[in-house]
Amino acid sequence: METKKAIIPHKDTAFFLAKTAKMCISLYNAPFLSDDVRKKAFPVFPQWIFLDEIPENITCIELNLPLKCKTELYFPVKLFLEQNSLNIMEEKIKFAQILEDSENSEEKLKLPTLVQEKFPMQLKIFRTGKVLLTENSWQFFEEKWHKLNGSTPQK
Repeated sequence: METKKAIIPHKDTAFFLAKTAKMCISLYNAPFLSDDVRKKAFPVFPQWIFLDEIPENITCIELNLPLKCKTELYFPVKLFLEQNSLNIMEEKIKFAQILEDSENSEEKLKLPTLVQEKFPMQLKIFRTGKVLLTENSWQFFEEKWHKLNGSTPQK
């Protein structure tokens, strides 16, 4: 068992991310349908932002186009803290695991234009709390809802 802290997107955003993740996994796996299973991507749950500590001064959370890096597929996430664009935490929402290590560096996944246009997207409503992870399950407790004012980070 392992205890972590997490940021969980609002259900509408979570559904969109799950649908996009499913599309990415399908597109990634298409060339490997009859090939070696070790090259395929497999879904990972829960699809949350895991942190050691959750900062109290988050002003904006930005979700970006999905990427592939070595053995995982994920959505890059930027947490903007306070009112300063220099104070940024970079995290990720991992949504798939690839069994065989790939030599490739970070690369964007090809998605339909309609999906690409949704990114970067801001996470305005979310929950934070502690997560107890076991092999095949998780429990979320000490939950707290947050609503950001929707201001975009200064660049």
